[in-house]
Amino acid sequence: MSLSTEEKQLYAGFIHNVYNGAVHADADDITPEVADICDKLATAIAQCSQKMVWPEAMFREFYGRPFLSLRAVLKALKKLAQSSVKKWIETVATDRRYRICMATAALNWRSALEMELMGI
Repeated sequence: MSLSTEEKQLYAGFIHNVYNGAVHADADDITPEVADICDKLATAIAQCSQKMVWPEAMFREFYGRPFLSLRAVLKALKKLAQSSVKKWIETVATDRRYRICMATAALNWRSALEMELMGI
């Protein structure tokens, strides 16, 4: 499976936003294996935070149907996908109630993600 440049940029931005720059990834670093780990990380964040109350309308876009992968979000939202995912991560990161979901998922997937980015 080959990733488009747009998909690679989405995943690189996702990594930057989740790890606040502590894990470096450029679009050129994104492989299908890295994308799969990012999908698992995003799903872990979504599953944790979905159990909480979601007053923000933006989250309805994600939870109106099953969360499959960032690629599925990209196809569904096309040009808005990158900004929507970024806003979603920013909201999760800045809201005290949801931050624990992102921190836990980021911690659980960091080693696997960094090893895959290094090609190990």
